[in-house]
Amino acid sequence: MPTIPPFATLFDVVLRLAREIVLVRQGKATSGTTTTLIDTLADFSVDTFRGGTLFLLNDTVFKKITQHTGQTFTFAAVGDSPDAGDDYAVADNDIPLDVMVAAINSAIRSMTLPAEDITLTTVASQEEYTLPANVSGVFKVEVASSLTVPYGYAEHFHWDEVNGKLRFAGKFKPGSAGNLIRLTYRRAHTDLALEASALPNDINLDYLHWSAVQAAAKYGQRVHNKDPKRDWDGKVQESEVRIQRLASLQSRPQRSPRLADW
Repeated sequence: MPTIPPFATLFDVVLRLAREIVLVRQGKATSGTTTTLIDTLADFSVDTFRGGTLFLLNDTVFKKITQHTGQTFTFAAVGDSPDAGDDYAVADNDIPLDVMVAAINSAIRSMTLPAEDITLTTVASQEEYTLPANVSGVFKVEVASSLTVPYGYAEHFHWDEVNGKLRFAGKFKPGSAGNLIRLTYRRAHTDLALEASALPNDINLDYLHWSAVQAAAKYGQRVHNKDPKRDWDGKVQESEVRIQRLASLQSRPQRSPRLADW
């Protein structure tokens, strides 16, 4: 399966996960309303997809299927009714929509996502600075050499992060005032909920996909146990191998070296 292009949305990765982990069928709508999609050519038994997920491919919307009567899928209201000829996909309920979204968010939270902060400015001969709110896991510190653009940031190698404070080593503390301090740190990503939510650009999407597959397959192991329809154990093993192979492609910034203070 090809990699999703950059700037993927939650809709893209949930659909890809569904196609990887559960039974997915695709078709075209005959008609619909804001709460139903009808496909008169569908040949499914009643309730086959009840509790599963409907993907409206033309509108990039996903919904939990609350009722399924063979040719009619019912779901919570959407903004626009499906039109005749609109493409759709349906995934069975072995891995529900909320579990797939949770698996993707869990995978994102496990990754190192760098962020920058330039809130702090130097105070002459000050050794300790309180880190801005929500900044922790600092792995790079740079101090501007100029008060104006271009700032000429230079990396600093004599610092520690201690109990929410940035601490410079004694004789290496800033000597002048008013220079910006640029902190690069590990940030926690806010969970994605909306279909159009864009994924962080610094995430390798294949690594994310297989990390989510692993989480979803482990759910399948717990809930469905030895269901012969799915090889949950095999999917967990496959995802572990894929994750190991892709690990080098997912950036994991390391803390800058701390040089000797002499």
